[in-house]
Amino acid sequence: MDFPDLSVSALARDRDGTCAVVTLAGRAGIADAAWFRRLLELPEARESGRIILDLSRLSSIDWWAALILLWVGRMVSRRGGTLVLASPQPALARLLTTTDAAHVVTVYQSVAQAHRSWRRSRGHGRQI
Repeated sequence: MDFPDLSVSALARDRDGTCAVVTLAGRAGIADAAWFRRLLELPEARESGRIILDLSRLSSIDWWAALILLWVGRMVSRRGGTLVLASPQPALARLLTTTDAAHVVTVYQSVAQAHRSWRRSRGHGRQI
């Protein structure tokens, strides 16, 4: 079975511009490193913002792309933001567990769960 290369959805933002959702689909590999780096250019990558990556449609990610994704999470964190991974496939979830990625990214079972957590932590009920 042949899976398509990485595709990225249109960006969705909440009303106050502090949370963005990006959906990844297909396969992610080392060739996609430049795209992952572009996440750092989003305003939500700074000043207590949050970027939620919906990985539910991501069929595979190679080791290098996973490392780059964790590096992006570390950079977002250093700038005051949070990188959230939602709905990772089981293989990626295992990889994140074995690399102790919890220090770099936050992982949720779904985008909805990530939103609920964000709204609770922000102290308001705004929706995307």
